[in-house]
Parts: sequence; structure tokens; C-alpha cells
Amino acid sequence: GVTVLFENCDVDEYYGPISSKLGDRESLHGLIKDTHQRVLPYTSSSGKDDVWRAVTSLDRSDENPSEVQLVYAAQKTMPALPHGTSTTWNREHVWPKSLGVGTSGPDYTDVHHLRASDWNVNAARGNKYFGTCGVVDVPEDCRSPGHSQAAADTETDNVIWSPPAHIRGDLARMLFYMDVRYEADN
Repeated sequence: GVTVLFENCDVDEYYGPISSKLGDRESLHGLIKDTHQRVLPYTSSSGKDDVWRAVTSLDRSDENPSEVQLVYAAQKTMPALPHGTSTTWNREHVWPKSLGVGTSGPDYTDVHHLRASDWNVNAARGNKYFGTCGVVDVPEDCRSPGHSQAAADTETDNVIWSPPAHIRGDLARMLFYMDVRYEADN
């Protein structure tokens, strides 16, 4: 499996150096940048830790450890192997590559914003912003679900992707982390 570097992390100890500055975004950025140093390869040909192994471990199904939990999809899980094909699952960049992450560097492989996703549902989300369907674009263009294989409570139009309600908080935390962690880096 993937090596866990912060198992049994003491939250008070971790945030202790900046506890009096919790409203200070710059201090939080510095703490995260200084402590989140390990950069995984996107794909490893040597069988060592990489993003595939990390996402497989982090999104492992509680009911069946040989499956991964899928973000956005109606089908809640899928076998962990195989992966990376149009009939299996791939890695969803919650902060889209085309909207600032790019295709290399630590932000590209940061597992704080990567999730297992049904290949086709991920393609339907593309680089659309999260939000309420029909607000930016005309309401008549709003489609629900966002894709035939997406969860029933997803919606999409030409600009927005509205993810399932039960994961919106997780997605918001991922985006907050990415914004704070990489705000001054690129």
C-alpha cells in the first residue's frame, strides 16, 4: 500500500505554531507548504508509490477493499484494477488541470485533490466550475443527472457541474486546500 506519513497526527501539535494566527492565510500557506513535501509520480513504471496507488488506497471502498469509491457516479464503487481505461476509472483532478494545475509539478500530483472517478462521468465534468446549474447559463440548458452514469442529484449545463450533495463539503475542502497551498507558487 501507500506509505502513510501522518498517521495519528496530533492536530494541536500540527497547528500549534500558527494557532494564534489561524485567520492568517499566509501562515497557513507556509505551514502546509513546509509540511507537505512528498511529491508522488503521476504514474510509476517501477511499481513504487505513485498517484494510482495513493488514490486506490485513499478512495478504497469500506465494504470491499478491492474496489474504489467513485466521485460523482451513480455506481458507487468499481474494481480498483484495472484502471485508466474508458471502461474503468481514472483520476479526477478536482481542481481542473486547465484551470491552473497544469500537467506537471507537485500541484498536478497532489492527492489532496485527486479522486477516483468513472472515466465517462469525469469526461462529462471536464473543466466545468462547481456551482448551481442554470445560474450562469440559461436554465433550459440544465441537465440532470449530469451524465447517464452520474449520480441522480448531479446537474450540468455548458459552464457548471453540480456534484452530488453528499460530497460537496469534501470538494469544497479540497479546493480550499489547493487555493491556500499553491496560491503563490504558480
